[in-house]
Amino acid sequence: HKTGLKELEVIKRLNDADPDDKFHCLRLFRHFFHKRHLCMVMEPLSMNLREVLKKYGKNSGIHIKAVRSYTQQMLLALKLLKKTGILHADIKPDNILVNDSKLMLKLCDFGAASHITENEITPYLVSRFYRAPEIILGVPYDFGIDMWSTACTVYELSTGKIMFSGKSNNEMLKYVMDLKGKLPNKIIKKGLFKDQHFDSNCNFLYHELDRVTERVCNANANIIHKFCFIKLRTRR
Repeated sequence: HKTGLKELEVIKRLNDADPDDKFHCLRLFRHFFHKRHLCMVMEPLSMNLREVLKKYGKNSGIHIKAVRSYTQQMLLALKLLKKTGILHADIKPDNILVNDSKLMLKLCDFGAASHITENEITPYLVSRFYRAPEIILGVPYDFGIDMWSTACTVYELSTGKIMFSGKSNNEMLKYVMDLKGKLPNKIIKKGLFKDQHFDSNCNFLYHELDRVTERVCNANANIIHKFCFIKLRTRR
């Protein structure tokens, strides 16, 4: 109930700031309570970008002209979010709806949204594949986390593939650094959760899930273990 009221407040703020409906955030028609449950009536948009990808661009992405149009519209939504001081904090293809013609999109699901002054340091904000490194590290964050999620979404629309598909926060950092290089030490040192991913010299500690034991283990230790095991077997 409390979460629903917060989402209602966010949507109202966004709609009030965009009376002409030019910035691609979902419109609220009205709300009411039924048996003490909050009900919100939104504009009817039934298909999301995840479904568009599955139908029109599975494993290959959708047409570049569609990607460009969708990107422009998403950036307008980000502009409105920044203007109103709102962090969406869960941008992904599932939370972007399209109309019947597939030409127009709207950002939806503001259940995780908050005002920029209320942001909380937590390593599990935003769906994992679209989670910015600063969230994982526990560094103070801003509107950039929504831009990161949007960029990951654009990549997915273009290629049909998830950009960073880590199974944990640690693996997410690995994939990001494999592509972009190591994070700056000054950023790492600011992180509340840095010790989960880096040693005292800011060297990355990669952990992986053992498929047999289902326990998290240090990758370096695991490699040494496998090396010793293979060596013993070959000596017999």
